[in-house]
Amino acid sequence: MIRRGLLLAALLASSTAEAQFAPLTVVRPGGGILAADGVSVVPMQIVLQVRDRGPRIRSARIVASEGEITGTRVIGPGRVHFFYKAPERRRGVDEIFDVALTLSDGNTVAEAFTLSIPAASKPQVELTVDPGELLAEAPSSIRVEASAFGDDLEGLEVQADHGRLSGEPVSGRGKTLGRTATLEPPELPPDAPSHLMVVAVAATGVGYAVKVGDVPVAAPVRLSVEIPPGSRLEVNGAKNNPAPVPAPADGRTVMEDVEVDLTSPLTVFEVTGRKRKQLSTVVPTGVVSTGIAVPIPGQAVADGGTGPTVVVVIPPPTFGAPLFWPDIEVEGATLVRTEDVGPRVKALVLARPLEPKTVRVLLDEQAVGTIELGAARGQSVKLESLPARSGERLAASVVVTTPEGDPTDLPTPKVRLEGGDAMPLERVAVGRYRATLPAGYPGAPGTEVEVVAELPPLPK
Repeated sequence: MIRRGLLLAALLASSTAEAQFAPLTVVRPGGGILAADGVSVVPMQIVLQVRDRGPRIRSARIVASEGEITGTRVIGPGRVHFFYKAPERRRGVDEIFDVALTLSDGNTVAEAFTLSIPAASKPQVELTVDPGELLAEAPSSIRVEASAFGDDLEGLEVQADHGRLSGEPVSGRGKTLGRTATLEPPELPPDAPSHLMVVAVAATGVGYAVKVGDVPVAAPVRLSVEIPPGSRLEVNGAKNNPAPVPAPADGRTVMEDVEVDLTSPLTVFEVTGRKRKQLSTVVPTGVVSTGIAVPIPGQAVADGGTGPTVVVVIPPPTFGAPLFWPDIEVEGATLVRTEDVGPRVKALVLARPLEPKTVRVLLDEQAVGTIELGAARGQSVKLESLPARSGERLAASVVVTTPEGDPTDLPTPKVRLEGGDAMPLERVAVGRYRATLPAGYPGAPGTEVEVVAELPPLPK
């Protein structure tokens, strides 16, 4: 873990340009879908660059022209934390934030700025499973290929409800992500149909999408019913179309090796002459889950926000029966509501905790997923020299990354000269900053200085 970065650089000649005050910067320290969906409550921060011995922020007032601002609080000398909820707009909204900061010296910093909040938009997700069906008597490995396409993808998550996924991790960056894996099925009973599911979830900062790959497992079953002598037993929907079986003298009729899978409608009839009577019968089932819970990439964060965090997928109804959703419970976070993504897919809108926590999702009191909500905080900081622009004496690139190597806005690094003042930061992109020494900074040209970048601890 690199929580402190060092850079040795040389000062350029001073110019006569006047140093400008750094504008206020808005960062997103956690998760949240920043879209005009009327649902997500996104944690945000206002950052004001302050000198080591300069005035600090004492109080803050933030007003949004369209959405809602809650929980405004000062959490550091130059940092204000708040939550923002955009209104629901099909075409997005231009949000004006009116910010007024009262400093410890009695002065006020006031600024109004506009953020274009886009409408909620889904990335494109593709998922293939091959083979698309198995035989319980001769199961084989399943090749899984998942891809996601969209602007600024935050991640691609691929999980299976049963079996073991192996292969390369997610690859790609930016607008395209993909994963190729192999699913080794679990031990399957040879005489009962099973069902496996693979789920792919992708997300950007403004939306998410889900694809489900179903793998029905067909098996030969034994059907036993009691029908009147002289009638016959017929089955519709079996994969091998078995021949009718006449009822014996005692009426106890058995049909062997009826090949079925759980996704195909199956009907059993007693046929006497031209009369057909539908019967009820028991069909054994093998490996079938209650469902699976998968985190939405970028949203499994203990940030205190609210929004779609987890998707839940249930298997198809058996033999063409109506679809019924089980009761959903969540432990470790507050379930605010559910969003229908598809007939068998729901997104769970959670009020996420502020501290890292384990969340369990239960369907009809059965656990279907355990999700770790962690802090999306950087644990490494890297410094590199940059060419100085006109009016600058020195410039450096600062990149903050998570343990997975992804850039993150939390926390905002502190950059300074060794033994000197803080250096102003300009946010370039998520987790990427430009640190500079402005014109007028003292020191002879060519003097070597040491630049220090540090990650502050989590604010309490």
